[in-house]
Amino acid sequence: MATVIVLGCGWRLYGIAEFPSGFHQTRQYDGALLARIFWLEMVADQLGPAEKLWLSRQTKVIYEPPLTELLVAVGYVVTGGERPYLAYLLATACWLGGAPLLYQVASRLAGRRESGLVAVAYYLLAPLGIILSRSFQPEAAMVFGFVVALWWLVVRLPPRAGWGQTAVAGLVCGLTVAVKPGFAFFPLAATYATLRLQQLGLRRALREPQWLLFGGLLVLPSLGYAYFFLAGHPGQKFLPQLLLQANFYQGLGNQIAAAVGWYWLAAAVIGAVLLVSQRGSYVGLVLLSSYLLFCATFTYHTMTHSYYHAIAIVIVAVGIAPLDLPLREACRGLARWQTSVCGLVAIVAMWHFSAAALPITRRHPQFAEQVRFYQQLGEVCGRGSVVLCLDRNYGSALQYHAWLVTAAWPTSADLAYGQLRGQVAEPVEERLGRMVKQWSPDFFVVTDLAELKRQSELAELLERRYRRHAGGPSALVFDLRAGAP
Repeated sequence: MATVIVLGCGWRLYGIAEFPSGFHQTRQYDGALLARIFWLEMVADQLGPAEKLWLSRQTKVIYEPPLTELLVAVGYVVTGGERPYLAYLLATACWLGGAPLLYQVASRLAGRRESGLVAVAYYLLAPLGIILSRSFQPEAAMVFGFVVALWWLVVRLPPRAGWGQTAVAGLVCGLTVAVKPGFAFFPLAATYATLRLQQLGLRRALREPQWLLFGGLLVLPSLGYAYFFLAGHPGQKFLPQLLLQANFYQGLGNQIAAAVGWYWLAAAVIGAVLLVSQRGSYVGLVLLSSYLLFCATFTYHTMTHSYYHAIAIVIVAVGIAPLDLPLREACRGLARWQTSVCGLVAIVAMWHFSAAALPITRRHPQFAEQVRFYQQLGEVCGRGSVVLCLDRNYGSALQYHAWLVTAAWPTSADLAYGQLRGQVAEPVEERLGRMVKQWSPDFFVVTDLAELKRQSELAELLERRYRRHAGGPSALVFDLRAGAP
């Protein structure tokens, strides 16, 4: 277990001051930008003219409660400067904080302390878990909340829970669901229902009115947040037609393999079946089934984004927990040297398994050159200028490093996704005219030249309508002030 703790902490803390890591940088820049906006608003009386101009032109884009960004912004105020790696420290604290609670959950379900150790070992060493601990995203906080909610349901909530205890459990689970609206809903609802059915029996459980209280509190925080903060935001994640397409299952399989590993998922299924035979508990199977239901609901993103499978790490950890018994049976009767060899092999295997995360947790070797590149674009356009952009990071890196205000032109993949959602394709000239009218930009910045080649109509329009303000092998800047579409 000491090896697990050392590796689990070591991989997360090694080089933690490097921002951004190599994992979904656009998503990380979005978080860092929002934290910067909160921070600058907190110290508005200390800003210079350039920072005030940049801040005055910014629009907060918020789709989920910005808990991480607000806490990081407070950290900026306390430490006296912008240190985005504080988000990594916060995410690491969340992930490590869930370990002792997960240990209690797995131990209670399997009936053995050794089972809890197996669950914690996987939870701390899973590569995606290490990666998410080094990413400016809310997933680590969501996973921590999910573990807390499971712990409350499995360990704290008694079989004959009263109204007050049910209300607390519902509120804990509801707040967890609200951290990333919808993500933990199916597993937590299914776990509560399974535990109540097992403890009370079907007939008595159905007569229990506390179901309604728990269910209401489970969804109320998310519904309230969506109503007050996401009004008018279109649904983008439920595309049921993908369930009929082969590429959905191929993409989903790839993301599951990247998130938890097929062998570990298979082991979790075996462990969940053992949990039924050993303890008569269906929680493991229900968690796995609810995870599949989640994948079938959030179809597009579960087939394209590995971090949408973050809660699967906890579910797989709970599933494999009962496998400690067959492992101990297999090792019984071994000589001391044989036990030592098995222990050494286990340590090497844990090192190799968790080290797969290391390349992704480090930033690109040429990161300093990329920063200088973006800063030069900021000098060309002028700090605080509004620009349209065709950029791999949707303009987020331009905003962060160049202190520009960006509006991203959709990529070919975005346009294909829009058609998948049933959107009518907008002519290029009409889209450009609409965006110019909406944003009043000074320039159109292209840093993804390969994407511009794919959008030949846009390239032709820009070359024909506007003059080049600057250009080179890595970027093009068109002056939108020289003409009007």
